[in-house]
Amino acid sequence: MKHQIYLDFNASTPLAPEVVTAMTPFLTVKYGNPSSIHWAGLPARDTVKMARSQVAALLSCDATEIVFTSGGTGSACHAGAHQMSPVLRAMGASDTVGLGAIRFSLGRSTRRDELDEVTTALRLAVKAAR
Repeated sequence: MKHQIYLDFNASTPLAPEVVTAMTPFLTVKYGNPSSIHWAGLPARDTVKMARSQVAALLSCDATEIVFTSGGTGSACHAGAHQMSPVLRAMGASDTVGLGAIRFSLGRSTRRDELDEVTTALRLAVKAAR
C-alpha cells in the first residue's frame, strides 16, 4: 500500500488529538449556535466569551479587542486593505478593532514553541501600541 500525504490544508486540516478531545462536547451535546439566545445557544455563547477572555489574557489586551471569524475567508477579507473588512463590519466590530485586526493561522504541524513565539511577539506589540 502506498503512503499518502495530505497537502490540501486550505480545504481542511486534520485535528490534533487534544483538539478532538476539547471540541467533542461542542460537536455532540453543546452544539448550539452562540448567536442564539435559546437554551442551546447560551452555553455556546458562554464558551465563546470564555475563549475570547483567555485569548485576550494571553495577548495582554481587552476581550472586546478579540474578534473570532468563522474561517480564513472572513479574516482574509481585510488582508492588505486600508479599510475595514466587510465581514468584520457585519460582525459588529468597531473601526478600531476591525482596522487593527491581525490574522494568523494554526495547523496540526504548528509547534508549541512557534505558538509561544507568536504570542510573545503579539503581547509585546500590543503593549508597545498602548
